[in-house]
Amino acid sequence: MDSKLAEAKIAPDKDAIFFYNRWQVPFAFLITILVAVTQYFKYLKTSMAEFRKQIRWPFIISLVITIPLVLIIYFMMNTVH
Repeated sequence: MDSKLAEAKIAPDKDAIFFYNRWQVPFAFLITILVAVTQYFKYLKTSMAEFRKQIRWPFIISLVITIPLVLIIYFMMNTVH
């Protein structure tokens, strides 16, 4: 049994980034599709006016957080070089 374990190829792939991307991109795509379908079914019977009312504040808050972070990251990455 020890010889089988010693001969097993259990080390990570030589190109770890390619290996990671090969598995993570399809997994992220699948999760994104599942989230979208779930949200679709949640708001299926909601009127457009009610949907806008419910989504307004989360949308505004996400913009207030995201825009400054994107700008900070963008300028930090361009000034580091």
